[in-house]
Amino acid sequence: MKSTKVDANFEAVEDDFEHVNLDIVSAVQEVYTRMVDHITHTSMSLPPPAAPVTATSSSTHLPSIDPAAAFLVDGTPHTIAALARSVAQLSGELAQTKEAVEMRGGVDYKGSHFASKTALESFLVAEGNVSGTGLMSFPDPFNIFAFDPNDFPKDKDKKETVKSLLALGYEDNETQFILTGDHKSPFKYYGTASTAPTLNLPVEVLKDAGTWFGQNGLDGKSHAITSTLHECKAAHDTYIRDHLPTQSVVLRTMATNMMNDTVEFYASWHEVMLSTYQRLIQLGLPSKEIMQLLSNWTHFLVKSLYQIRRHVYQASTSISPLKRLTRHLWYTMKVHEFMASVRELEFKNHPTMSNAFVSFLTVNLAKLTTPSDASLKKIVKALLDEEIKKIAVQVDSLSTQLKSVASQHRATVDKVELIGGAAESFIVDGTLGRIVPPRSLIVVAQGWPSVLVSALALDLPLAGVYFPSSLHKYFPKPKSGTVTWQTIASFESDAVMGYQNATYVISGDLDFIQTYVPSRCDPLLTIVCVEIPLRGLTRRQYTRFNLAALTTLTKLGFTARLFANADYGGPTSAVHVMGFGSSILPGGEVFPPPPGDVPRCIKHFLNDATQSSSVQRISAPHTASVSPLRSVAYVNKTSVVDRDGLFPVTHPGTHVACPSVFFTPQTSEWSIRQVSLLEALRLYSVPTSYDWAFAGSFLGYTHLPFEDSVSPDLLSSVFRQMWGVQEGVCVVGTKSSCLDDPHLETASVDSAIDSGSSSEGLLLNQGNLDIPTPTLLLPEYATVPLTKKFREGDVVLTKRFGILQRGIVLSIQADGYLVVLDLRSTSFDLIEGPNKCVLFPGNGDLLPAVFSPLLIPAFPAPSASLDAVSAALKYSKAVKADDAEVPVHLWDNKVFTPEVSATCQPVSDECKIAAANTLRDWGLSIYRRNLLADCRKRLQNNYNKEVRVERDDGQGYVLNEDGSFKTKIIPWYDTAKNPRESKGKVTPLAVELHALSNILWHASEATWFEYTSGSQIHYFRFPPFYQLMAKEGVRVYFEKAGPTSKSAQQNIGDEGLRAQVKKKLEKVVNRRYIIEAAITLKSLIKYFSVQKGDDDIRMVYDATANELNDAVWTPSFWLPTVDSMIRALDSNSFMMDCDIGEQFLNYPLHRDVWPYTGLDLGPILSEKDLGEGKARWYHWVRMLMGFKPSPYIAVKMTLIAEEVIRGDRHDEENPFQWTTIRTNLPGSDDYDPRVSWISKIRKDGRVAADLFTFVDDERVTGPDEDVTWKAGHRLGYIQSYLGIQNAVRKLRECTQTAGSWVGSVVHILPEYGVCVLTSPEKWNKLRNILRKWLDRIESGEEELDHKELLSDRGFLVYVTRTYPAMIPYLKGFHLTIENWRDGRDSDGWKLQKSSLGTTEAEDFEDEDLEATLEHKLLGDLGEVTHHHAPPGGTTTAVPRLRDDLLALVSLSNFELPPLRLVRGKVVFSAMYGFGDASGKGFGATVGDGSSVVRYRMGIWGKDAEDESSNYRELRNLVETVEEEARKGNLANTEFFLFTDNSTAESAFYRSNSSSKLLHALILRLRLLEIEQSIIIHVIHVSGKRMIAQGTDGCSRGSRLEGVMAGKNMLSFVPLAETATTRHPPLIDWIRSWTSKALTPLSVEEWFDRGHGIIGGKPDAHGIWMPSHEKRRQMHLWDPPPALADAALEELLKARHKRTDTFHVILIPRLMLPRWRRLFNKVCDFSFSVPANHSFWPDSMFEPLWIGIVLPFTTHRPWQLGRAPLLVEMARDLHEVLTEGRGDGRDILRKLLNLPQRLDSVSSSVASGVLHMPRPE
Repeated sequence: MKSTKVDANFEAVEDDFEHVNLDIVSAVQEVYTRMVDHITHTSMSLPPPAAPVTATSSSTHLPSIDPAAAFLVDGTPHTIAALARSVAQLSGELAQTKEAVEMRGGVDYKGSHFASKTALESFLVAEGNVSGTGLMSFPDPFNIFAFDPNDFPKDKDKKETVKSLLALGYEDNETQFILTGDHKSPFKYYGTASTAPTLNLPVEVLKDAGTWFGQNGLDGKSHAITSTLHECKAAHDTYIRDHLPTQSVVLRTMATNMMNDTVEFYASWHEVMLSTYQRLIQLGLPSKEIMQLLSNWTHFLVKSLYQIRRHVYQASTSISPLKRLTRHLWYTMKVHEFMASVRELEFKNHPTMSNAFVSFLTVNLAKLTTPSDASLKKIVKALLDEEIKKIAVQVDSLSTQLKSVASQHRATVDKVELIGGAAESFIVDGTLGRIVPPRSLIVVAQGWPSVLVSALALDLPLAGVYFPSSLHKYFPKPKSGTVTWQTIASFESDAVMGYQNATYVISGDLDFIQTYVPSRCDPLLTIVCVEIPLRGLTRRQYTRFNLAALTTLTKLGFTARLFANADYGGPTSAVHVMGFGSSILPGGEVFPPPPGDVPRCIKHFLNDATQSSSVQRISAPHTASVSPLRSVAYVNKTSVVDRDGLFPVTHPGTHVACPSVFFTPQTSEWSIRQVSLLEALRLYSVPTSYDWAFAGSFLGYTHLPFEDSVSPDLLSSVFRQMWGVQEGVCVVGTKSSCLDDPHLETASVDSAIDSGSSSEGLLLNQGNLDIPTPTLLLPEYATVPLTKKFREGDVVLTKRFGILQRGIVLSIQADGYLVVLDLRSTSFDLIEGPNKCVLFPGNGDLLPAVFSPLLIPAFPAPSASLDAVSAALKYSKAVKADDAEVPVHLWDNKVFTPEVSATCQPVSDECKIAAANTLRDWGLSIYRRNLLADCRKRLQNNYNKEVRVERDDGQGYVLNEDGSFKTKIIPWYDTAKNPRESKGKVTPLAVELHALSNILWHASEATWFEYTSGSQIHYFRFPPFYQLMAKEGVRVYFEKAGPTSKSAQQNIGDEGLRAQVKKKLEKVVNRRYIIEAAITLKSLIKYFSVQKGDDDIRMVYDATANELNDAVWTPSFWLPTVDSMIRALDSNSFMMDCDIGEQFLNYPLHRDVWPYTGLDLGPILSEKDLGEGKARWYHWVRMLMGFKPSPYIAVKMTLIAEEVIRGDRHDEENPFQWTTIRTNLPGSDDYDPRVSWISKIRKDGRVAADLFTFVDDERVTGPDEDVTWKAGHRLGYIQSYLGIQNAVRKLRECTQTAGSWVGSVVHILPEYGVCVLTSPEKWNKLRNILRKWLDRIESGEEELDHKELLSDRGFLVYVTRTYPAMIPYLKGFHLTIENWRDGRDSDGWKLQKSSLGTTEAEDFEDEDLEATLEHKLLGDLGEVTHHHAPPGGTTTAVPRLRDDLLALVSLSNFELPPLRLVRGKVVFSAMYGFGDASGKGFGATVGDGSSVVRYRMGIWGKDAEDESSNYRELRNLVETVEEEARKGNLANTEFFLFTDNSTAESAFYRSNSSSKLLHALILRLRLLEIEQSIIIHVIHVSGKRMIAQGTDGCSRGSRLEGVMAGKNMLSFVPLAETATTRHPPLIDWIRSWTSKALTPLSVEEWFDRGHGIIGGKPDAHGIWMPSHEKRRQMHLWDPPPALADAALEELLKARHKRTDTFHVILIPRLMLPRWRRLFNKVCDFSFSVPANHSFWPDSMFEPLWIGIVLPFTTHRPWQLGRAPLLVEMARDLHEVLTEGRGDGRDILRKLLNLPQRLDSVSSSVASGVLHMPRPE
């Protein structure tokens, strides 16, 4: 299709917008401002100014104006803001259109159209100019002056230039043209000092008017130019006569026209300048300023011409004269197109010139301030009125023109051949749907049945298959009930003859085809593929055979067509003949042209690591083709094939020159070898599923059976073009373009057709070109409140289509900033201004200053939410005080019911309160009586003795009538028979009595709401399995002997402080948490005070100072996160906060620790106290703060209590009841992203109530307010029942906008859904901390205070749990805090890591958990955690700390905390995408699980080929997401993105990388999450899955595998499937080494049986008590990958409570970052099973991760996962499984028997068995 004037128009539009987008805005603003004060409002209706404006002669400082102010143009109101918006929108559209059509529509000059340079070159040859002579025949405003006889070449410098040009190979008669590259003309005429054209020419004012125009314009410089032009014209006529071929009439005419046009161009321009000058002089305006205006105009023209002309100067020195002439003529015609467009606008009407004129008039108008200037002001004002109207008209005109250009270019661009430049990628994308042929296929093949390969891959219906029996072995057996593979002889049977319901597809030579057509097959229903023996054919023979085939098929009644493999993306030179019956392709119907495809060549299928038995060497080529050649090419005219060309099918045994990894260095020498078998299979498009069949049959192959056959990929494309449908609509539409990296500079190339298209990755549709309208307001997620203070005119940077763009703030509006994008900006440099954007770490790029990538999607928090958060924070601070009031009204409101009827007398509030208090007193007495009864019953049941009654004579025992012995009860209180001491030691009864008396004492001192004297747990009310633990305390594990330090406590000199300390210590003494020492103390714990508020202190007990903490080991444990709690919420949920009082002090300290917890109270005792006999030495009997195991033990006992609190889940009266677990998992057909992945569901179908406890902070959730309150009530009364304090003063009422929990605030908002945020106070503190440390680092401070870092790190971790995108950037803090230790590298990383240890990503999580817990202990529980610290108190900042701080500062660039949407009410959808990239190509497939799949495939340019595989993989993923987003497919979407590159997955979840390139890509992906409101999951899968899924083939151009062939996307996404579901035989292997008939726990059993709960029953008070299984039981956990984190959290809780149980965990390695940390934390032993065993076969693809949890042993190291023996066993098992030497069951049996074996030996023997050093 000819574009005619399309390209000229486009060039004009392009140039207009190159200058107009911001010029218009500034010009209009200036015009408006000046007019307000200086123009009488006559023809233009102007509103009052927004602010007083003072007239000034300078336009550099413009006053602020109202962009909403309206003015009338031809009766239509316009505003500056609207005009700017239109311009910006058109600029955005131009950016999109430009990338699609730039320089691609060919060139046109006076009716001569050339679609490409190739077409122009052919024209020159046809005109007889084969030698490329007459270069100077085609002038333009640049080279025309080379014909000036007075100016060429005379001086020495020019002669030297001529000599150098001749040396480059130019002919002497052409040097005049080349010389103009360093010629002063035409610049010398316009006063420019520069002698060489550049893009940034200095503007020099034209000579004064007299010199320039002379008298009446006849004897000035302009006249001299005109005279010179006529002389040049005469010289030009002579030149073309001598240098252009005489027969080339068209060329001669074109040359003459160009000279005439150039002369007329100058003449017209000089006339415009003269008329403008004369007109303005007549108005009395200054001559000098007029000449400045004309200078600006001239400079614009010269620069604009040069922007096109400069391509001529960049010609390669090695190109032929013909190509040089082609290049010169091509760009000369481009220059003339621009000249014509400017002349059509009469020069001065061009937007840039018009804007300059407006500015000129405005400045001069401001100077007309005297009354005598009134008439002149009126005239100038009229000129301004005219110009301002022009601008508005131009905007409309340009808009129409732009859309017209885009429409005209669409068809042309879609058909342009992709030939790409040096650093470009070639991309094709499209949509694949079902292929539904109208009839089943009958395949008949003389040789290799390529049609069968395609049919099987595409799952096409087959009615019969007939091909040689020798080839049957290469094809999988057909499915039962379908057709079978038959021989050719079978085809001749009558059973299939004349079969009318099938399409025959016959392949073979012409004789074979004519045997069956038409005698045995109906030609109307037949497709034939002609096969020719290709080996050894010459090109002439090949052509002759194909012509004969075309003739024969035509005679047989077929529509015959030639199909070139290369046209369909194939890498071979094959050209096949196919014929179609009239019922297949009706007569006269044209077969569709080849769809757009990526041009591939040999190199895209070669493996540089291929070894060959016979390899020759060759010097590597100095240059390689920048794009795939579309023919067979040879190296240096030898028989060696160039890898940049096509593979010669007529000589498949030829040698190819290619790099080899076996040559050193690789770049200096290449190998010459034959292609390998696997490479041949890929070259001939044989799917990878056939590799197994050929591997054993064709080693050292000489001839492959498919060499002569049509490519299966070509056939599949043909089938898709004929039969591809989606709901009855053809979906073959593909899109093609070239892509380069928008952030990399590309070298200048011959043309835009060479340079590719979009810098933003624009891909073109075969439908109407869809130009998206750019959004002017910055992202809506950060518009309210305005988080950064900008002013009008400030330069900012924003993100659009994945690219950072500069813009100018036009106005400040209620919901954001109106920013006009400056599309001319090509770098990230900002103009200096009052505000600067924040530098982003790593690469110096700039981030937008008014939005922040926190996590997807982010919104400004509503003011109501922020108020609720602040109120909750204020409340939480108030209730921390010991004397804070209890919110009794919360209970009163529930108790006080409305009056029964109107006749009832109203009851006053005082009476109601008194009645409630009376009830509470009564209830408290019942509570105490019941507790006393339980204590008595405990003693009776355990210590009443039943004994035989002795006879009075002492001769035996009294018998009953039935002959049994008569018995009697000796009560526990009988001290004679039940003594309190025995052999100098207290008896168990005495211990029990002491404990029970303490329980009763604490209860007697308590009130209804408060434990005024502390508490002691009612251990006898705990589940029987845990009663002993609750009574005696949890065992503490001593790694070595306890400390013996008994240094005395220091005296306190300050009497006031001493009194405060004494009061605090007396409190714990009075509450019996520490008792007078009746045992021998071995060590004393120091204590000291720290200030708490203004008038209070907090006591710190330092168990680190006496080395007690060093002597004990504490198991790691898990605490819930806000994400754990969010799983239990939906849009209707309510929340309620409770708190455990004195959490650590609730629980007893094990007696083994008592001797090491002594306290010296001497320093606080007065002489009077000592005189009264008060004891000095005490020790702890409760879990003390500052003791390392205290958090572990307190949380363990809390989890045990939760079993009772949750109660019977089947009891409908229980507010925590639930009946089933609802799973909603990605990868399943019914997945709904709006619903939690796992939920407990009540009988009524609603989400069940649940409980989450972080140390002592409790959060109750429920489906409505009533159920939530009841659940909170049950929590409180069961805790009281068990003797655990409930700090009711901290209780918060049920709400959907609860306060902070675990550092995060979760709100359920009707307009959004489930959201999280933090409080404004914490947000501001976070920002201040970040700024503080960044300022210190920026000032050069390297040694940082360790203690201060620890404190701030804890707070940051606590808060950033709300915003997960921030968490990876805390790593700089973690590394810096530990950098003082030994064994760290220069970046702070540990030098060695165990292969089975944690990874960097896991370190993030573990350090975060530790820091969060520390912050909690310090801030809420008053515990000061002591760390080993550097001797000097400082640590050295690691290098990445600065980068991390910069990132965190940028990410927190909100003045108020943002709202993060977790689960919205908006309709979300799920998308799945796979991306794969190699050194040569890339591919991606995307779908939602339906039958339609979108794909994207391409080959890398040189830029990407030279980068790492990690970069290519991640870049492919990022660009895939960007492309899907650009097409509008990802809004409100959860996108699951699969890659076979583990680095891509790891980098995404770390949100950081040491590689700047990877870091930049991750940033692009994270920003896309914000811009598109999407949630992205990056998931690593096996390369084999990628192959089976089809994306691997897609990257190679194949459409015959996996989803590319029509398979369902979800069948390759087993995120919702468990390991045993996917492969049931796995269970048998598990049972073989566990020796148990294990079955996987159901999801419901994760919450009970997995915890050891096997039922339960009510106790004497009706409280449901769980029953527990025996010790050493084993459970099998088999969660799907998507739920692995939820399952492992339950397992961690179960392991925390019970350390005597075996657990086996099976998880396929998918979604690893979600659960790997939890997996490593809980497992004592773990290993990976490769997918190549009978119990886990190849079809599983990813390895199976198996973890084993072992019971604790009675010996050190207690937890076997710490023993060296297990590391050795893991290594042995790994070798066995990976080397295929067995299934490892012997090693695993030995492992499972280890705990029992160790329990039967001594500690020293156990240490030897475990390969550990013997205990001290």
